[in-house]
Amino acid sequence: MNILCCPFRMYFSFLKFFYGKILSIALSRALTLFYCFTDWNTPIGKKILLLFALGYFFSPLDFIPDLIPFMGMGDDVGIMVYAKKAANMYISQHHKDRAYETLKNSFGEKFAKKSNLLSF
Repeated sequence: MNILCCPFRMYFSFLKFFYGKILSIALSRALTLFYCFTDWNTPIGKKILLLFALGYFFSPLDFIPDLIPFMGMGDDVGIMVYAKKAANMYISQHHKDRAYETLKNSFGEKFAKKSNLLSF
C-alpha cells in the first residue's frame, strides 16, 4: 500500500537527493511512529504526542528549514527521538515491519534497507 501521494513523493525525492541515508532513517522512524499512532493499543495521550511529532516532521514550516544542510533535519529528528522515547513501550515489531514494507513499496528495496529499522 502506497500512502504517499504525488506532492509528497516529489518533496521527498528532492530531499532524498540531499540527505540520502539520513532521510531513509528519519522516514522509517516516522512511519514506525505513524503505525504506532494508528494502533488501537496505544493510549490516547501517546497518540496525541505522536500526532504532534508526526505533524511537525512532515510540515514544511520548521524552526530550522529542512533545506539547510545537516541542521535542517536536526530539529525534526529531535522531535522524533523524543516521541519515540515517550511511546517506546507501545512500538512493536509489527509497526517496524509495516514501516519497512511501506518504504520498500514507495521508494524501493535499496532505500528501505538503508533505513536500518532493526536498530530502532
